[in-house]
Amino acid sequence: MLNFFRPFLPQAAQKQLPLQKRWGKCKKKRDKTPLNWAEESGQVFENCINNLKETAHLAHPNSNAAIILMTDASDRAICGCIQQHQCDCWKPLGFLSRKLSTAEQKYSAYDRELLAIFAPIKYIRYLLEGTKFTILTDHKPITYTFSQKIEKLSPRQINHLNFIVQFTVDIKHISDKNNVVAYALSRIESISTCPLAYEYIACNQQDEELDVLLKQPSSRLCNNFKFQIRMSCYIVIFPRRSFVTTF
Repeated sequence: MLNFFRPFLPQAAQKQLPLQKRWGKCKKKRDKTPLNWAEESGQVFENCINNLKETAHLAHPNSNAAIILMTDASDRAICGCIQQHQCDCWKPLGFLSRKLSTAEQKYSAYDRELLAIFAPIKYIRYLLEGTKFTILTDHKPITYTFSQKIEKLSPRQINHLNFIVQFTVDIKHISDKNNVVAYALSRIESISTCPLAYEYIACNQQDEELDVLLKQPSSRLCNNFKFQIRMSCYIVIFPRRSFVTTF
């Protein structure tokens, strides 16, 4: 079901990546390999279900509207978002995001960005055939692709470019901050939780030195500052620094 609704699901490849890593080797139809269902897997599965519930509403293609294809690539995934300009705003027509294979992850940045253009066009070519559109990428060397000498290109690059040129040669540069959709879809793995263990710091604050400092009138310590839990912090200027015991 997730694969069927994939064109409607932003970040589909990255959100399903933990499940694919855990069960990617179970390829046989009657494979009886036990599945190690961890707590993390359950959370990822629930997120995928919620992602289905909150599918993006794709616009109906308009032959008179301006169309752009925004692409991006990270170390692990590629993505593309095709949009059309309608009612003074850009509306999505489709998304593509997928995990890079082990071999593709070894590509250079240029080759990954070129693949990020090639794959969405191939995937959604039925919308792009006979249509004038612009490709937007945050990898500036790609914009000079068609002015390079063919002797400098690898066979794979030539194959990708031969396919792309059948649809468009209009490739423009866009900064990372303006390439929001594609940038987010290809780099969701970079989002991480805070590495600080607040519970551990709070437990270490229960010592005699802290009690003495808190009772001093001139102390700059306060104990009403909260993260997930109550902590004592040393205030000089912003930002506040948590009190940590000596070892």
